[in-house]
Amino acid sequence: MKLGRFLLTFLLISMLVGSFLLLSGCGKKAECESSSDCVVIGNPCILGSCSDGLCVNRTKDDCCGNRKCEADSAENKCTCAKDCGKCEGKINYNITSAGRQKTIETQYAKYICENTICLVGVDPADVNEERFLNEINLLKGFKADVITVMKNPFDIRKDKIKVTLLVKYIDPQVVGPLISLPRIRVLSSVGKELMSPMDLVLNFNIIKVGDTVTQEFPLSTSQKIPEESRTITVYIGYVYVINSSGHISAPITEEAAISLSKKITFITQ
Repeated sequence: MKLGRFLLTFLLISMLVGSFLLLSGCGKKAECESSSDCVVIGNPCILGSCSDGLCVNRTKDDCCGNRKCEADSAENKCTCAKDCGKCEGKINYNITSAGRQKTIETQYAKYICENTICLVGVDPADVNEERFLNEINLLKGFKADVITVMKNPFDIRKDKIKVTLLVKYIDPQVVGPLISLPRIRVLSSVGKELMSPMDLVLNFNIIKVGDTVTQEFPLSTSQKIPEESRTITVYIGYVYVINSSGHISAPITEEAAISLSKKITFITQ
């Protein structure tokens, strides 16, 4: 008897709970009425549409923010950091020392954006302009200051070296055209590499004291690592003729070696 009442009570409660849940479900409000209700604010790459009262999201292609770095849409680290990552940070490279491979982090070279392209470059705040003053003092010839100006670090991709020769004295025995400067060479301490253009020839003649010759030109290198410090030597070639006791000499061709007093750090891609 008691068991029957218990079962009847349990059945009535179950029916009431079921009816309540059914009524609640019937009265549930739809998630959306139109696709405008499904717009994802802050992310234009998510397209929302309304289907049977529910929002359905789809990721848009060719869109910065869809978590896909799409090169076909010109996306890269400079145009879409959201998908491709940021163009920033120092560079790690490997060297072999004492038979072991070491990983080195650059001191100056870093990834930078330039014209929407991620390149290896230098922060302008880290760049100094180095100015070197040397002298050519040629007995029975001439004296001249050699001023060499270059950036340090030096970005091979875009920087230039400037070499100026200022004549301070010309021996009376030197006859005109007084001094012709046929070429300038720049050699690196690393493998004696020629870094200046091979066809770099000067076509200027020095006529009198105070005359100057200036040449500005890019440098090149076969450097394999992104950053390397080198000692630089500038070679200035010249030709002159002297009149000794009425005898005109054959053209005298010589070259002065100007070693810069400070190493220059070169940055390459």
